[in-house]
Amino acid sequence: MLRWRRQVGGSQLEDDIRIAQRPPDRLSVAPGAVEARQGNRSLACAPGDDGRLRCRDAGPAPLYEQAVAAGEAVLRDQLTGPRRLYDATSASAHCYELRLRVSYPAPPYGQRARLCFDAATGAPTLREIDRTQGRDIQEAISVSARVDDADLAPPPGLAG
Repeated sequence: MLRWRRQVGGSQLEDDIRIAQRPPDRLSVAPGAVEARQGNRSLACAPGDDGRLRCRDAGPAPLYEQAVAAGEAVLRDQLTGPRRLYDATSASAHCYELRLRVSYPAPPYGQRARLCFDAATGAPTLREIDRTQGRDIQEAISVSARVDDADLAPPPGLAG
């Protein structure tokens, strides 16, 4: 479970996001949005006429191993080599600081970011991103290495 906050000037938005994953299965539930993958299938979720969220099979999902490799390649390009976007340093045990090193429109981790991970699971525990227009913070409320089928099911009342 993550607490998400966006701070812009003196204003702030805040909400909770629940993420469960047992590769290749994954479920992310945020207010008004559900992203899900079950096995090799993607689920598409949207509000029905009654306002309740409905999920349906949206077809094949990319192969899990290929999706992970593609994500790793993007991050590697952003953090390594002479054309990298960010300089990365170890800030403390399991935490890293990223600083934008080139001018780039809408940089994915803003001008500066701090990323921390749970030592036991590798799960993200903190993601602070400072952008020109404000600050986004995702902070873990709880992290568990145990995921069962109920954790991966859309919440009661959301799926139809």
